Parts: sequence; structure tokens; C-alpha cells
Amino acid sequence: MIDLRIAKQDDIDYFMSIRLEMLKVVNDLPEDYEYSDEMINESRDYFLNGDQITVLATDGDAVIGCASMSFIRIMPTFDHPLGECEIKEILYASVYCIKL
Repeated sequence: MIDLRIAKQDDIDYFMSIRLEMLKVVNDLPEDYEYSDEMINESRDYFLNGDQITVLATDGDAVIGCASMSFIRIMPTFDHPLGECEIKEILYASVYCIKL
């Protein structure tokens, strides 16, 4: 059974690993590609300190996916009196990918 929960700071390794795995797939990078320290550190800082929320999908003890929403504060308008949020990405473990 797949469960969803809001990620906490101690979940950082889970969503960092799934993010880095998916970046290789969507950017057609080889499996042994090595990310720069800057990319890893900035991604980690964003997850820990950014204006966002991440939800983890788990199958038992395995984290199989995550989705992040970034909150963007804009000048209030009639359509958006409190600002906006944007679903930034939905990442998933490749074994859960359905090929269409």
C-alpha cells in the first residue's frame, strides 16, 4: 500500500536521492554521472530552507516518490489575494514508472 506524508528535515536523504536519480533520467545523463558539490548543496539547502513543502510517497519502508510545491509570494490581486503556489516537480523511483 502506498502512503503519503509531509517530509521532515530528517527525510532529506530520501528526497535528495530520488531527485538526483530523476535529474539523470530527464536530462539523459549516464547512471555514473557525478553532480557538482554546488548542485547537491544548493538542492539540499532548498529542501531544508526554501519556501516549499515536499510530500513523500512510500511503499512500506521504501520511498518511491516525492512532490514539491513552491510558494511564491506575489502582490495581491483579485484572483490571488494571498499569493500563489506552484507544483515544482513530481519525482518517482524508476521502478514505479509506467511506460506508455
